[in-house]
Amino acid sequence: MAEIRVAEIPVEDLVGESWQGVLSRLTEDMDPWAIDVTELAHRFRAYLSALQDMRFEIPGRMVVACSVLLRIKSDDLLASQRPTPRDELIDEVDEAIEEEIDTWIDPGDPEGFQIPILRRPHRQVTLFDLTKALAGE
Repeated sequence: MAEIRVAEIPVEDLVGESWQGVLSRLTEDMDPWAIDVTELAHRFRAYLSALQDMRFEIPGRMVVACSVLLRIKSDDLLASQRPTPRDELIDEVDEAIEEEIDTWIDPGDPEGFQIPILRRPHRQVTLFDLTKALAGE
């Protein structure tokens, strides 16, 4: 049987590691201050697939970590598909305010309003940030 490798690491070397250990090993060749979440998600998924092919039991924590990475990747892809340049958005808001200024009615209680949250990454993800987020700290 051919040796299965994930990111040039033999799967046998990763078996028995905690999810933090696997995360650390799979990101060894990445800049720790700018983790490529897309590549990491591919590697983690390949690792879980290799474990499944070898008929190892996969801990639930590993599946959760992989699903979180895939969710981060999908959020990033969605954000890149819907770019909203800041200057254009500000101009639109200014124009809307000018049009509606005469018909303004005080809404009263501002705590009754809720703005939907759309996560947009503002900086690179570090290995420390990723480990902390996946650990639930």
